[in-house]
Amino acid sequence: MVAMVRRKKPDRCSLQVADTPPRLRGTPKRLASLSGPVTTIVKKCPTPGCDGSGHIFKRCHTHYTASGCPLHHRKRRNRSGRVLPPKLSIDVTSDNNDISTPRPLSTPHITRLDLIQQLISPPFGNHGDQREPILKGLATPTEIQLFKEAQRKAKNKESKLKHVVLGEHQMEVWFVSQFPSVATLHLCKYCLRHFCSLATIKLHAASCPWRHPPGKEIYRDHMISIFEIDGGQHQSYCQNLCLLAKLFLDHKTVYYDVQPFIFYVMTQYRDGGCHLVGYFSKEKSSALNYNLSCILVLPCYMRNGFGRMLIEFSYLLTRLEGTTGSPERPLSDLGLVSYRSYWRDAILDHMIQLKEGSSLSIKELSKQSGVNTDDLVSTMQRLGIIKYCKGQHIVLHDKELLDDYVGRCKKLKSRSINPSCLKR
Repeated sequence: MVAMVRRKKPDRCSLQVADTPPRLRGTPKRLASLSGPVTTIVKKCPTPGCDGSGHIFKRCHTHYTASGCPLHHRKRRNRSGRVLPPKLSIDVTSDNNDISTPRPLSTPHITRLDLIQQLISPPFGNHGDQREPILKGLATPTEIQLFKEAQRKAKNKESKLKHVVLGEHQMEVWFVSQFPSVATLHLCKYCLRHFCSLATIKLHAASCPWRHPPGKEIYRDHMISIFEIDGGQHQSYCQNLCLLAKLFLDHKTVYYDVQPFIFYVMTQYRDGGCHLVGYFSKEKSSALNYNLSCILVLPCYMRNGFGRMLIEFSYLLTRLEGTTGSPERPLSDLGLVSYRSYWRDAILDHMIQLKEGSSLSIKELSKQSGVNTDDLVSTMQRLGIIKYCKGQHIVLHDKELLDDYVGRCKKLKSRSINPSCLKR
């Protein structure tokens, strides 16, 4: 019979060796038996110049990998040359560590709209003598280079097209458009479809049901009518109109994407139909208050006051909307001359109607005419009738200039828009 004897537990303090450190709680016995210093692994972000603060998803205060490094992702995006949003930082050492309300750095937030407004600052974008708009910051350098290369090829492209026939008018083309390379191109005077031979245009004219442009007639004064055409509803006609305009406009770039625009087509009634005279287009919703995107008067109708009528009609629509507007830049050479003439006459006509002793307010003039204040000030500076004296701008009353304007208005009976003929 074996007796069970309970073995007495030894004292732990008595079993420890003097040279061996005590085993830590949770450490395996095999590792605890090893002697030597404990090495500490320090985690650090591999991105050069990063101190490990912040996180790309803003969940933590620190990061240790490149996938969560905000600086690493900003460097990758910056290689394409795009304009990046401002960098946000969170002060980890501060007591107010509210992740939901990060504090921005000293770099202000610049949106795309603010950048575009800076590039087109009045009167003509601060481009100096250069007519080409500044594209830096709006696209990558590669895209800008491809655009300039395509623009150069389109300008230097050799085409056999020399004349275009629209009804009874034969006009010489000025620039290259996306038309067939033939010597003479024939267009239908109503639907603007193009044909390469005289026989095909005669067959089409005999069966064409159109006698006026599509859309809604919103203005009629004797033989002059203006039709409002939505580019999204009548794409074929608007595309043909843009292709025709490219033959006489150097800066015309929109041919087929006509859905965002509204076209106002001016016609002259004769021989049982409405014949195309000119047109202007505008964006349906413009963030920069542009009241006109493109304007054209056919060469066979130039120097008859139709261009001025189109400009006056665009400002009439702007006044009805209760805002002020300005044409989209860059303007063509003929368009710039027409606009400067219209702005000058609008200022002089308002100065003649002023009573003696009354002051001229540029804001009031802008509200009555619908012209942007920047365009009015630039026109006054060109005429030399505005001066800066003692901290304020003074408009000079030039009697010779006003007398010359009155005499010119009596001699030349130019065409004008009658607001009462507008159908709204």
